[in-house]
Amino acid sequence: MRLKTLGICFAISLVAGCAGTTDPIKIAAQQKEGSAQIAARKQQKGSLLLVRIIESTLFGTVHCGGLITLRKLNAGRPDETERPFNFSDAVPYNPPNRNKLYISNIFPASPKDYAREFVPIAPGRYAITHVACSTGEIELEAGDDKRGIFGGEPTHISALGGESTITIGENQIVDAGYIELSGMRGDAARVTATEATPAERDLMKRVIPEVYPSITFTKFGS
Repeated sequence: MRLKTLGICFAISLVAGCAGTTDPIKIAAQQKEGSAQIAARKQQKGSLLLVRIIESTLFGTVHCGGLITLRKLNAGRPDETERPFNFSDAVPYNPPNRNKLYISNIFPASPKDYAREFVPIAPGRYAITHVACSTGEIELEAGDDKRGIFGGEPTHISALGGESTITIGENQIVDAGYIELSGMRGDAARVTATEATPAERDLMKRVIPEVYPSITFTKFGS
C-alpha cells in the first residue's frame, strides 16, 4: 500500500500553504494556478472527486491515509467487467472531533494540494470495494477487491457495507467528506460517512475561492 506523505514546511499563514508567503499578490497567483489545474483535471474524465479517510481515537479524529477502490455499479452490484478505480484519499484538515496535535493540523492546505487531491473520475454510480490505510500507528484494510499475492485477480468482489455508494454527476466537482471503517476485512467491514465540516469548507473557500462555488458537498451513502 502506498501511503500519503506530507511535505515538510513551516506555515506562516493558513492560506499561504507550503509556499510560506503572506504576499497577497503571490497568494492570488497561487490560487489562480490551482484553480486552473483543477479545471484541467476535470476535463480528463468529466468530473472530480475528493474524499478523506479518518479514524477515531481516544484523543480525537486522525487521518488514515491510503488508497480507496471504487467500481461502477451495474444492476446494483459492482461491475467486474470494467477496471476498478483506485485513488489516494485527501488530507482531512478539519475533521469532526479532530486531534489538535495531529500532524495534518500543522501543515495548512495550498491550492496545489486541492488540485492534486480532487481526482478525475467518470460520471456514474460507484461503490467502495476496498480500502487500505494507515494512521502511522495502525493499519486498516477492508474489502477483498485487490490482487492476490502472486498478482491474480480478486476472486470475490462486493461493495463494503454501510454507507459505501455514491453518484457522481456529469461535470461535477464533488467533495464527499469523510469515510471511516469499522471491521477489518471482507464483507463484514462497514463504512460510516459524513459530509465535510463547516471548518473544512471554510478552509477550502479561502484557499480555492474561484473553485469553491462549483463544489458539490455530499457524502457516501446519500
